[in-house]
Amino acid sequence: MLSSLPLDERRGLVDKMLDRSQAGAIFHDPMFAAALEEQFLFFDGRRYDALAWCIMPNHAHVVICCHSEISLGQIVRTWKNQTVRAAAASRGRRVEIFARDYFDRFMRNGIQTQRAIAYVEQNPIAVGLCEASEEWRFSSAWHRARGWMPKTENLPISIGTGSY
Repeated sequence: MLSSLPLDERRGLVDKMLDRSQAGAIFHDPMFAAALEEQFLFFDGRRYDALAWCIMPNHAHVVICCHSEISLGQIVRTWKNQTVRAAAASRGRRVEIFARDYFDRFMRNGIQTQRAIAYVEQNPIAVGLCEASEEWRFSSAWHRARGWMPKTENLPISIGTGSY
């Protein structure tokens, strides 16, 4: 059934299933969520510019602007590998955290990018995990409320605080 739907509809259904599911909710554990967030921020400004992220209980959303020398696949592999290593070190054994693949979406202009950022940061609110995006600890909204700002000088968007 899913394969017969257009790609955007499939992605929407997958997002809804992930948001409602508690299966594989490994990021309920703050240690795992912190390890993944640390990976998102580690290469920020070097391999990519992080614009937004949100680590949900069983999945994560990230909006980045890739630097041309590093592919998105390489970036995602690094996040996954380093997070698994940190989890294994803390648990004393290898931990399966991630699906084999990932969904990506190319933003063609500032409007699409701002919509993606808003979607990512509003995700915890949409599923009832918090009332304001800056309350969700493992998110760019939480960091922005405490002074973090994405690097947007080379992008056709402007990012402020509050709603988009």
